[in-house]
Amino acid sequence: MRWAVGRFPPGFKAANHHTDTWDFHAVIQGSWVSILDDGRHALQAGDFVIMEGVDHAWEAGPDGC
Repeated sequence: MRWAVGRFPPGFKAANHHTDTWDFHAVIQGSWVSILDDGRHALQAGDFVIMEGVDHAWEAGPDGC
């Protein structure tokens, strides 16, 4: 498992990558888009996602995240 807290400016993009951990993502403020093999998934403040060993990328929304 991995738990990290980050703050990302508007439009920040993370390149496609793979992690072999269980990643827990909670959007506390702002928004972001998780980009997975099956498409783009918009997340808003209050949303929570668990990803297990998948290829993924993401980008912060217009107000950051």
